[in-house]
Amino acid sequence: MSLLQQQSLEDLLWSMAERIGVLLGFEDCVIYLLVGDELVQYAAYGVKNTRGREIFEPITVRVDEGVVGRVAVSGKAALINDVRDEPDYIPDQFPGLSELAVPLIFEDRVIGVIDTEASSAFAYEADDVQALKWLATSAAPRIGYALEERARMEAQDELRDANQNLKHRIEERTRDLREAVARLEEEIDERERVERALEVEKQLVLATVYSMGEGVIKTDAEGCVRLMNPRAEVLTGWSREEALGRPIRDVVQTAGLEDVTPAGPEGAPELEDLLSGHAIASRRTEWRMRHRDGHELQVVETAATVHDPEGRVSGLVVVLRDVTSQRQMQAELHRNQRLESLGVLAGGIAHDFNNLLTVIQGNVTLALDVDIDDQNQRKVIEAAARGCEAAADLPRQLLALAKGGAPIKQRGASVVQLIHDVDDFAMRGASVTCTVSIPEDLSPADIYQGQIAQALQNLVINARQAMPEGGEIRVRALNVTAAAVTDSPHGWIEIVVEDDGRGISEEDLQHIFDPYFTSKEEGSGLGLTTSYWIAKRHGGTLEATSELGVGTCFVLRLPASDLIEESEAVASPNAAPKSLRILVMDDEPSIRTFLLTALTSFGHTTVATASGQEALTAFSDALDAGEPFDVVFLDLTIPGGMGGAEALVGMRELSPDTRAVVMSGYSSDPILAR
Repeated sequence: MSLLQQQSLEDLLWSMAERIGVLLGFEDCVIYLLVGDELVQYAAYGVKNTRGREIFEPITVRVDEGVVGRVAVSGKAALINDVRDEPDYIPDQFPGLSELAVPLIFEDRVIGVIDTEASSAFAYEADDVQALKWLATSAAPRIGYALEERARMEAQDELRDANQNLKHRIEERTRDLREAVARLEEEIDERERVERALEVEKQLVLATVYSMGEGVIKTDAEGCVRLMNPRAEVLTGWSREEALGRPIRDVVQTAGLEDVTPAGPEGAPELEDLLSGHAIASRRTEWRMRHRDGHELQVVETAATVHDPEGRVSGLVVVLRDVTSQRQMQAELHRNQRLESLGVLAGGIAHDFNNLLTVIQGNVTLALDVDIDDQNQRKVIEAAARGCEAAADLPRQLLALAKGGAPIKQRGASVVQLIHDVDDFAMRGASVTCTVSIPEDLSPADIYQGQIAQALQNLVINARQAMPEGGEIRVRALNVTAAAVTDSPHGWIEIVVEDDGRGISEEDLQHIFDPYFTSKEEGSGLGLTTSYWIAKRHGGTLEATSELGVGTCFVLRLPASDLIEESEAVASPNAAPKSLRILVMDDEPSIRTFLLTALTSFGHTTVATASGQEALTAFSDALDAGEPFDVVFLDLTIPGGMGGAEALVGMRELSPDTRAVVMSGYSSDPILAR
C-alpha cells in the first residue's frame, strides 16, 4: 500500500522498481510507460540501475518488438523460462536467461509494462508471476491517475499562458460569464434538489434495513462496524452502541467449524480478502456463528464490497440470515424419512417372524400340556419354551421401529420400576456403578412399558460401552410442571442417563440417532435410533449433550398422565370352563392348524376359514342354522383380501352382539393400540 502513497509519478515508479525487486528478490526490475507507439524506460532496479535514480540513456522499445512489446499489445503477462528459445527476446547491456513481464492496465487499456530478467533459466515460479500481477494491478490505477494529473498540470500551464493572451477579451466575454453564472446557479439549485432526493432515499434505505428480518452490518474499509440493524443485534448479542468501531470479526464470530456450504472448490474467501481489493468482491456461505452468550446459530452469510466514486473498496455489507430452525427441521425430516424406511422393513420382518413364532411357541406349549413320562423329554420341551419366550423379544424390538400404528399403551403407568430394572441391568456383569434418584411423587405416563424399558436399556448399554474401564452411570427422574411447558397439559417426566465416558464429538453428536450410525467397534447402530423412535411414538423427545473426555447426558422426556395406573381384571381361578363355538379366520395355514388344535384340546368346537369373505359366509350360515358362534378370532390383516376389521363390521350387521378377538403378527391399524 505504501507504493500508492507516493507524491509524484517519478517517485512512484522508482519506488515500485526498487521495492518490487527487494520484495520479490529479483535481480532487476524495469518499468516502461507507453508513449505513443513506444515503450519508454522510466525506472530501473538492480543490475540495470547502477547510477541510483538516474537513467542517462533510457531503453525504448516499439510496441511490435520484443517480449515487452508483445505484452503491451496483448495485455497479458509473459513468462520466458529460457530466452535462448525465444525469438522475440531483445538483449541489452545486461542480458539474462529468463524474463517475466506483466502489463500495467488502467481503465481497460495498457499504460505500461513491468519487466524483470534473471541471470539463470527457469528463475521464476508461479508465485512470482501471481505476486507481480497483483502488484501491477494494485499500482496501475495510481500510475494512471498520476499520468492524468501530469497531463492536467500541463494543460493548466497551457491554460495559464492562454489566459495571459486572453485578458484583452475579458470585456467581450462578460456576457458569457454572466450566462455561465446563471447556469451555475441553476446547477446549484439542481444539485440541492438531487441532494434532498438522495437524503430522502437514504432515509428510505435505512428504514428498510432496520425493518429487515435478516441481520445487516456495514463496515468501513478497515473492516470496523459502522452500521448495524436490530436483527443483527439479536443474532450476534452485541448492541449497536457496543459494536460501532469494533472489527467485524469481534462481532460476527465463527464457532470454529468449517463452512457447511463453501463458495467454491477452495472454500469461501475471508472477509479480509474482500477488503484487500482482490478480484473476489462478494461471497455467500453457510456456517455456524457463536452468539455473544456462547450458544451457536446456523447462519447463511452474504457479504459484498462497497466502492467509493473512484472505485476503491470503502467497506463491506454483510447480511446474516438465521437458518438454525430450518436446518434442524430438515435434519429431523431426513432422520424420520430414514426411520420410516427402516420401519417398513422392520414391520414386515416382525409380521413374518411373529407368525412363525406363534406356531412354534403354541405347539411347544401344547406339548407341555401332554403327560410326558420321560423327564429328559420334558426338559427339552421346557428349554424350547424358554427359547421361544426369549425369541419373542425380537419382534417386539422390531415393532418399536415399525412404520404404522401407535404403541399399545397402558394408561397412567408408573415408570419407577422400569428405572430400577435399568439399574439392575446396568450392574449385571459390568465394571460400572449405577446410582438412581427418583422423587416419591413422580408422575405416571401413558406408555407401552416394554418399549420404554427397551429405550432405557439402550441408553444404559450406550453408557456402559462408553466406559470400558469402568465408571459411574447416574440415572435420575424428575417432574417438569405444565407451567414450564406448553405442549403437554399435564407436564413432562424427564429421565436423565449420564455417564463419565469418553464423550461424543460435536460432529458425531449430529448423527447419533441416525439408523446404523455408530462410532464404536461393537453394536449395530440401531440402539439409539430405536430409543429415539420410541420416544417420538410416545409423543416425547430424546436429546443428547456431550463433551469429549467428560461424558454424555441423554434426556428422555415423556408426556405425564393425569391418570393412576389401571388395574387389570383377573379371572376367577374357580371359574368353570365352558365349551364354546369359535370361528377362526387366518390366512396362514400353520396358524389355523395350531389354533384348531389348541382350541379343540380345550373342549371348544372350532371352524377355520382363510379370508374375511369366507368367515362372513360361515358366520351367516351358522346364524341361519341356529348355531351362532360365541366368539370369533380374526386375523387383522389379509394381504389382497378382506381383513378382520372389515369382516367384523359385516358380522355385527348380522349380529350386533358379536364378540371378537383380533390377531396380528404386526399391523399398522390403530385397533391394536386400542
